[in-house]
Amino acid sequence: MHRGSAVIGPDIIGVGLLALFVALPVWIGRAEGAEGLHGSALLIWPLLPAPLALLFVAASNACFGLWVGPAGLSISSLRRTERIGWDEIIGWRPWRRDRLRVFRAVAPFLPPGAAGAVLLARASTGVEIVLRTGRSRRLPREGFENGLARVQRALTERGLPRLEPAH
Repeated sequence: MHRGSAVIGPDIIGVGLLALFVALPVWIGRAEGAEGLHGSALLIWPLLPAPLALLFVAASNACFGLWVGPAGLSISSLRRTERIGWDEIIGWRPWRRDRLRVFRAVAPFLPPGAAGAVLLARASTGVEIVLRTGRSRRLPREGFENGLARVQRALTERGLPRLEPAH
């Protein structure tokens, strides 16, 4: 089983922000001598989806795994494990998703730090496996270089062709 590299930054930020956003109205209420929740909970608690989204993304990345076996591929994610037999695959192709063009267009109007982050962001790359059913499964390269190289070797060894990139 190959797993992607662990990135704990989003985990730490997500847990910290979640705890802060939940506790802040209680702390403010106690600091002002009120019992229970402070009215600021109406403003702060709607922000809770942001740290929850960070935790969900971190959990999804942590649970991604890939196993290359004699019968095919087994790809595990946060919600399920998908098994793809070698006979179900018709080929593979490189996959690339660039930054959104709208970000590049807005970059000149952003503060320097945010504009630099937008302009320095890399495109997502990987391999797209095309199945006989017409579906495809994308495997990311970021933090998963060794596992993806093994998949490409296995696909080539089984004579599965490299297809033209989809546009």
